[in-house]
Amino acid sequence: MIDLHSHLIPKVDDGPTSIEESISIIEELKKIGYKRLILTPHWNDINRELYLKGEVEKGFFLLKESCNGIELELSAEIMFNDIAREYLEIGKLPTYPGSKSILIEFPQSEVVPPNFERLLFEIKAKGILPIIAHPERYPFLQKDSRLIERLFDMEIGLLGDLVSLGGKFGWGIKRITKEWLKKGYFHGLATDIHRFKEIKYLKKGLKIAKEILKEEFSKFMKEYPLLLLNGELFY
Repeated sequence: MIDLHSHLIPKVDDGPTSIEESISIIEELKKIGYKRLILTPHWNDINRELYLKGEVEKGFFLLKESCNGIELELSAEIMFNDIAREYLEIGKLPTYPGSKSILIEFPQSEVVPPNFERLLFEIKAKGILPIIAHPERYPFLQKDSRLIERLFDMEIGLLGDLVSLGGKFGWGIKRITKEWLKKGYFHGLATDIHRFKEIKYLKKGLKIAKEILKEEFSKFMKEYPLLLLNGELFY
């Protein structure tokens, strides 16, 4: 299985506090069946300097050297705002491996972010597929199903969280995630795992996903992530 979203580099953002915890999480993911992990530390106003100074890359390689039997790659989860837009224009924004897609997030606000659709179109105009992380968690999407349908029609990637499905954020978000998965809104499912204690939510989420998706579950875990990395969506 392939995971496109996690926070496993120690002491970089709100993920593990030690390399030992990082390794323990990765060992659990290996047992579950993951073969390839793309690590996505936050790229935002707090962490951006760590990227620019090479601290994120340094932490990644230290972790990679400590793990065997699994493929680790580095990307980022971008808080997309005007600063990110400037970095996009000069080609300095971290993308997924291959540079055909990018993982983005927005503030968890009741109000639709300013120039929301225009920003997404600007990313697509660069030949890069924007993939929105955990759309089920944004209040502005939760209260307006027409907007989530609009994003689907715009061919924007929507990457749901398995820990949301497993109940990490409460019953309400779990219900929305299940409903959207049944409706076919998601183009993929990722762990978005931060800490070892979240493994229980991941396992619950995987179980529910299997029950809902049935024979398509394998495609969500193996084939669809490859499409997203290639800048493509399944239909």
